[in-house]
Amino acid sequence: MPYRDRHSSVDEQVAALKQSRSPSMDKAKLYTLRWSAMQIARLSADPKVDALALSQIEILSQLLEEPVPEEFRPPEPPRPSLHPEEAAPEKKRYPVGERKLWYPEAVIRTDIKRAAQGEYPKAYPYGAIVHFTAGQYTKGLENAVSAIASSTYFFCCISTDGKLVQANPLNQWGYHAGESAWTIAGEK
Repeated sequence: MPYRDRHSSVDEQVAALKQSRSPSMDKAKLYTLRWSAMQIARLSADPKVDALALSQIEILSQLLEEPVPEEFRPPEPPRPSLHPEEAAPEKKRYPVGERKLWYPEAVIRTDIKRAAQGEYPKAYPYGAIVHFTAGQYTKGLENAVSAIASSTYFFCCISTDGKLVQANPLNQWGYHAGESAWTIAGEK
């Protein structure tokens, strides 16, 4: 077999194999090699082995001048709809740099809004301090909000699934939360 450059395309590899193929490399042997590669792809649990087997299946199928067996073909990309108006609406994206004071996907709870300690000099935060409290509340976000809503420190709450409850606009700041860190498996 000729030297195979790992950066060469499958078509280049097939062309090189066709040129160097000896008369003894008959179709029966190619079918056997492809069958073996298909068995490896079916039984392997290693993604690198899968990728190599799929590459071999593609090369051997081209040498046999046959399509890749359907089981091993990559999935087709989604085709555009003939009726674009039926497409699901995309989430609204805001222009880069546009500053919203209320996160568009947040659950707004102005009923638990706290007095701000001030406003950011450029009317927008530089970052956020997030306390890791996942798993401390049995009913998740609902319990977390009710547990800390009476606190003078509540501004926002984020659930483990990414939902955000926001009580104050983002241009305000509350009490400083201090050093934020947690310990997992004995490491800080």
